[in-house]
Amino acid sequence: MADVDRGFGTGAWDGGVGLAVSQRLVPWFLFGEAMHWWLGDMDDLRLQNALSYSASVGRAFRDGRIGTLATLSGYTAIIDGTDPPLQAALGISYQPGPGRYSLSLSTTVGLTESVPGWSAAVGWCITL
Repeated sequence: MADVDRGFGTGAWDGGVGLAVSQRLVPWFLFGEAMHWWLGDMDDLRLQNALSYSASVGRAFRDGRIGTLATLSGYTAIIDGTDPPLQAALGISYQPGPGRYSLSLSTTVGLTESVPGWSAAVGWCITL
């Protein structure tokens, strides 16, 4: 859905198949994910098919009203001669009461040159 004429996307289809696992060990949470990607190429840049992966550990506090999550995620090499993407993230969420919403704040640090140096996000989740 990205516009190749504006410098986004390859103009080709990408596809993938993966597996995600999770385990709750009260008050801890463990998550893992791996996915094989078939990546479309651009006219003058060949992309290697890649494996994406992530591992996360989280913990709940104060009867689940506060939560933290640390994640390491990355890919295998996609472009020859370029370090594959690798980043680490840390987040916190807060549910102010027994209501149906929560607030979150997270920051991500790039560990290789192929991802941004850092980013931050603020979230608001409403249960429908």
